[in-house]
This record gives sequence, structure tokens and C-alpha cells, in this order.
Amino acid sequence: MKLRVSDVTHTHHRMLERELMKKDYIIMVVPAKGFNDKGSREKLKKAFTILCKNNPVNYCNGSTGSLLMGFDFETLREAIRDGAILHAVYKSKVDIENVIRKLKEENLGFSVVVSGLFDEMYEVARKVSIGKFHTVNLSLGVWGNKELLPESEILEITTMCGHGMISPNLVKYFLKRIAEGKISAEEAAKEIGKQCICGIFNWHCAAEKLKKMAGKLTKLKRNVHS
Repeated sequence: MKLRVSDVTHTHHRMLERELMKKDYIIMVVPAKGFNDKGSREKLKKAFTILCKNNPVNYCNGSTGSLLMGFDFETLREAIRDGAILHAVYKSKVDIENVIRKLKEENLGFSVVVSGLFDEMYEVARKVSIGKFHTVNLSLGVWGNKELLPESEILEITTMCGHGMISPNLVKYFLKRIAEGKISAEEAAKEIGKQCICGIFNWHCAAEKLKKMAGKLTKLKRNVHS
């Protein structure tokens, strides 16, 4: 098993504050095109079962859709085809550790990419007896005219979709509805997460962030009207 942190850029440009990053662990399982992708369906189904048995907050068969999009485990598992890319997101370091340990034991022959805080990922690797990573990548942040970007708190949510499919305006819309008591932060986070087609959106972290933001918005409105 090749363990990478993270070799695929769409999973590691998240801008969450550190305390939320400790509740955000992403894993991707992918066969190598032209090497072991043909005839990989059954092994991928086994890998997908491992991902989904360890309390993910979201998971995805890349060619079909994600849990937040309304697809259940069985539907996504049976839709897996040769060469499929699998994603899952966890809020617990223990869960991601269990996943990696089980994937190592099964030795299915796929690349396994994990995204998370470096110190925590090194600790996990040590616990599951992985000597060293195959590859280590990191994000250097955003370059260019950053004044054109949304507010940093909005970016904490939108960057959890690595392909940029979540609109800042959608986040602001649901933030307003939460502050007005029309929807819970959890429900709003799940609705927002439907836009992330690759299934790496962590609705659990998003809900925590939305609650804080909505609280500030409500307090500001009270001060304005007092």
C-alpha cells in the first residue's frame, strides 16, 4: 500500500482553522491507470466497504455521487466500476487510523491518499507501522489578488469542496436562514455539501462553523436594533 499526504491537490487546499482541521480527515483510494485499473471492481468494492464501515461523515464513488447527494452505501458500492476513484471524510483521527490499518492489512494494491494535519498523519502512520510516506505535498495558500476572494470564514466552508463547486453566495444564503431560525446549521451544511460532487465535503465541520457565524450575525443584528 502506498500512503500519500496528499498527492491529489483538490483535497488539501482547505482553509479551516486548526481546531476544525482536527475533525477533518480525507482519504482517497485509487488504482493506477494502465497498471491495475482493469479488473479492479471487486477489490474497489472491498475498499469501499472498509471506508464506509468506519463512521465517515461523507463518502463517494467518484463516477456516481456522494452520500450527501442522496446515494446510499449499497447503491454507490454496486455502481463501482473498474478504475473508480473512492473518497471518504472522517471527523475522528481514530476512524482514519482504523481505515488505514484495515487497508494495509487487505493489501489491495491501490494508492491511498490521506489529507490532514501533518503531525497527526505522521502519528497515524507510526501507529499503523507505515515506515515512510510515498509522497508528501502541502498547500502554499492562495496567491494573487486576494481582495477578490470571499471573507475568510466563508472560504473555510467553500474550500471543503476541492473543485470549487460551492458558491459563497449559497453559504451566505443558508447563513441568513440559520440566523433567522428557519433551518438548523446541520441541515444547512448537508444542503451545501450536495454541491460537492466528489464527496470530500465535511458537513460536520461546516455545521460547527455555520453555528459560530450565525451566532455573530444574530448578535450584530441585536446590537443594531437595541
